[in-house]
Amino acid sequence: EVTGDPLTGGDNLSPDDIMTESGATIIQKLEQALKANDTLVSIAKFWFPRDLILPVDIGSLHLAEAVLDMNGGGPMSTADILGQMGGLGEYPTKLQELSLNYALNEDNRFDEVGPTGQVLWYLSRMEPAEVRETPVYLRYASIDYDQRLLTDQMVTYEAEIADELSEIDYPETSTGTITLIYPHRRAGTLPITVHNSRIFPTAQHTSRIWITLVDANNGEEYIGWVVPGQSYVFGLGALYEKYHLPIGAKVTVKQGATPDRIEIDAHVHKARTEWVPVFSLQGDAPYFENIRRPVEADYDPLMLIGVDQLRDLDQLVKNSQTGKKSLTGILKMLLPPLGRLTPQGAAHIKTIYSAVNLLRRCPPGPIFATLEANPDFISIGGEYWKLFDDTAE
Repeated sequence: EVTGDPLTGGDNLSPDDIMTESGATIIQKLEQALKANDTLVSIAKFWFPRDLILPVDIGSLHLAEAVLDMNGGGPMSTADILGQMGGLGEYPTKLQELSLNYALNEDNRFDEVGPTGQVLWYLSRMEPAEVRETPVYLRYASIDYDQRLLTDQMVTYEAEIADELSEIDYPETSTGTITLIYPHRRAGTLPITVHNSRIFPTAQHTSRIWITLVDANNGEEYIGWVVPGQSYVFGLGALYEKYHLPIGAKVTVKQGATPDRIEIDAHVHKARTEWVPVFSLQGDAPYFENIRRPVEADYDPLMLIGVDQLRDLDQLVKNSQTGKKSLTGILKMLLPPLGRLTPQGAAHIKTIYSAVNLLRRCPPGPIFATLEANPDFISIGGEYWKLFDDTAE
């Protein structure tokens, strides 16, 4: 009995029955007891007496760094590193691996990047900058808002969007499909959301996990990095460019042959000519125009946006940040040109969300709440919004 409630089954319980019923609690309590014992060390989920760890001198650590450097920074298993180093003497192989793992883990030059159950090492200085630090396009300055302002319809749309930054809890699913917004398209990243979090490998203590991304269309492989703490996967830029994926494209991830192999399905097809709302600048103001463009992948029509002039967009973003433009100010800037795309002169809230993320990383909640709370914005049918015009009759 671990949870406080007696397990059903009495003497007929097998070890598997016990672990199924209370395994998580047993493991948690066991780990707490092990961590409290100063004579033990944890290395890649193995526990070992500290006094039996082999000393690894600075020369051996320099040699391990050189081995990784010559192999592109990694990833390499401990056994492979030891093999190229010439080992740590005549000690048992397992003891050498445990000792080197411990020494590398204590040295910030080395980063353990393997998924749970697999130890892989990488040189920290050779990891992509987008992995060591969150790309600027994904950085979110938190905005306080009252969730009670959101209508049931807004909550439904926020659940459908499934932004990784959303504060509302949604049940996890295994669909694996996300809709690409500008920050992730520009950064070459994929969000880790309730729809795909179970598909990516996890790790106990690692802040970055090295994986292989496989193009489901032709089998081409790319190096990928899972950054669980920031809820994104880096390494998809080349695939996005290859298929000219637009903002609003649908991307599905699937488990590959092994946990560290992830298949990426961009839902590509023969190019079809579609009406695409394309962003540009008129003076210093954003402008959207429906233009016929070839699209080679499936997409959400309410979040589809084309961007031709990245330099203009970058300048507008810079100006907005320099002037510390509020979310309300951004909405007032975007709603009129977005409204001109539709006969009713209003924009759908999913379109508004996608457009706001051109200028500032923001989940749906604050955007929807601002629309609902500010009298400068009016709804003309629930999901369609426009800027109030007090000059209209």
